Amino acid sequence: MSLTDRLLKVGSIADSMGVYVPAMALQKAIGLGRMVLFAYVLTKVQYGLWALGVMIFGIGAPLLTLGSSHGLVRYVSYYEARGQLREFYRRIRWCILALAVGLTGLAFVGSGFITDLVILSKADTAAHLAYDQQKLLCAAALANAMFLALHHNMLGFMYGLRTYRLVSVIEVFFAVVFTALGAGTLLFEKTGLALCVAHGVTLVATIMFGVVLLRLAVRRLGALAVRARDTVVATPDPDTEEVITAVDISSLPKDGEAEPAGGALRRVLHYGLPALFGTLLWQFSWYVSFWLTNKKYGKEYGSVYSIFLLLGQPIVFLANAAWAVIFTHVARRWESGQRQTAMFVLEAAYKAVAVVMMTLAIMVYASAPLWVKILPEKYHQGQELLGGLREQAQKAMGPG
Repeated sequence: MSLTDRLLKVGSIADSMGVYVPAMALQKAIGLGRMVLFAYVLTKVQYGLWALGVMIFGIGAPLLTLGSSHGLVRYVSYYEARGQLREFYRRIRWCILALAVGLTGLAFVGSGFITDLVILSKADTAAHLAYDQQKLLCAAALANAMFLALHHNMLGFMYGLRTYRLVSVIEVFFAVVFTALGAGTLLFEKTGLALCVAHGVTLVATIMFGVVLLRLAVRRLGALAVRARDTVVATPDPDTEEVITAVDISSLPKDGEAEPAGGALRRVLHYGLPALFGTLLWQFSWYVSFWLTNKKYGKEYGSVYSIFLLLGQPIVFLANAAWAVIFTHVARRWESGQRQTAMFVLEAAYKAVAVVMMTLAIMVYASAPLWVKILPEKYHQGQELLGGLREQAQKAMGPG
C-alpha cells in the first residue's frame, strides 16, 4: 500500500481514535513547548500582545464563515451517501471562500474599533507601545482569522470524510512548521507582531499542502461512495477498514433534481450557525477574564493570565479530538440508514470517553503545581492579582 493510500484510508472508530488522539496529543505537546519558548524569548508586554492577537483570530475565525466548518463535519456524510461528494466539494469551497473574504473585508474596515476595544489598555504598560503598532497587530490578527477560518473548513471536510490519518498529518505539520518558523522569526525580531506574521505564513503553507491532499481524498472516496450506493449487498472494500452494511436504496436521501448553487451553503450554515453559538460561548468564557485583566492591569499581567489559561486546557483538546472521531462515524452510520446502530455507538463511546477524560483531568490537576516551574521567573509574579485570596489560603494551610 502506497503512502497516499495509507493517508486516505478510512478506519473504524477504534482505528481512528488510535491515530488521531495520539496525533493531537503530540500536536498539543509541541504547542505547549512552543508557548514556553515564546515566554522565555519575549518580554511580558510583547507576549501579551501575541496573546491578544491569538484571542482575536481564535474568536474571529468561526465568525468569518458563520460556523460553516461545523456544518461541513455534519453534511459531508450526507452528500457522500447520495453519491454527490465531488459536486458538493466543488460548490461549497467557493461559497466558503467568498464568505470569508467578504466578512474579513468588513472586519478590516472596523479594525480601529477592534483595536480600541480589545487591545488597548489603560495601564502604564500600554504607554510603551505606539497605537499604530497595536493597530497593525490587529490587522495581522484579522488576516490570521481569515486563514484560520479556511484552515478549519478544510479540516472540517476531512473530518466529515473520516480521513483521520490525513487530519493528523496536517495538524502535526502545522505544529512543527509554526514552531520552527516562529522560533526563527524571533531570532530577528522579538515582537508579538512578528509571531502573528509567522503564524499567518504557516497557515497559508498548511492550507496549500492540505488542499492538494483533500482533493485526492474527495476524488477517491467520492468514487467509492458512488460504487457503494449502487451495491445492494454489502461486501468488504479492500481499500477501507470501515464496512457499512448496504441498505435498501430507498432508505437513503433521494437525489431528485440538482441542488441550487447556494443550496449546499444554506444547508451547511443551517447547522453551522447554532453550533457557532455554542463555540463562541465557550471561547468567550475562556477569554473574558484575560480581556478584563489586560484592560485593567495591562499586557504584562495579561500575558501571565494567558499562559496559565492555556496550561489548563490539554484535557479539553483531547476530549474534542475524541468527540470529532465519534461524531463523524456516527453521522456516517446515520446517513447510511443504520440509525439504531448509530445511537448505540454514540452512547457507548461517549461513556468511555467521559471516564477516560475524568481520570486524566484528575491526574493533570494533581500535577498542576509543577507547571509553574517550567516557566521563567518573570511569570512567577503577579500574585497580587489574587488579592485577599492568597492570605486566606495561607491561613487555611497553616504554618509552613
